[in-house]
Formats: sequence, structure tokens, C-alpha cells
Amino acid sequence: MAFAYIFARHAAVALEHSLELAGLNVALDGRKLIGQAQGILMERHGLDEKQAFEVLRRYSQDHNLKLRQVAEYLVSTRQLPDREDVITHQLAASEGVTTP
Repeated sequence: MAFAYIFARHAAVALEHSLELAGLNVALDGRKLIGQAQGILMERHGLDEKQAFEVLRRYSQDHNLKLRQVAEYLVSTRQLPDREDVITHQLAASEGVTTP
């Protein structure tokens, strides 16, 4: 019985660690996308880094979209999305279809 408890505890710790690592990877991927989106806005509109982030943040809030969603759409299409565009883009991506 003690062996089963130790094994279960070890498995729980390993699972917790892998979930934490997966969460960190998602956060890093999101930061990378946001940085790329900022770069697009900076180049296209002559903004600095802070101004480009503010555009993304404000657009995210005004359209009730996650910042990561706005950044992902901007990076893949080179334009800011409507709410419906993001939903369509996510559905297509989950089905393996590329959208313009």
C-alpha cells in the first residue's frame, strides 16, 4: 500500500510539473506572437514598441477579443480582425484549413 501511495504521489508531482511547463510554453508562444504583431504595426504605421502594444491592447478590449487572438490573426493575415474573423480563423485552423 505504501508503494502505491509513493508511486501516485510521484506521478502527481510529475503531472503537475508537465502542466506547469506546458503553461509556460503557451505563455512564451503568446509573447512571441504579440511581439511579431507589434513588429508588423511598427513597420506599417511607424509606431514604437509601446504604441504598437497599446494598439493591440486597445483593439483587444474594444472588440472583446483576447490579445493573443488579435496578435495571431494579425500575424497570419497582416490585418486586424473583426470578432467574426477570429472565430472563422480559429475554426479553420482547428480543421487544418488556411484562411486568407
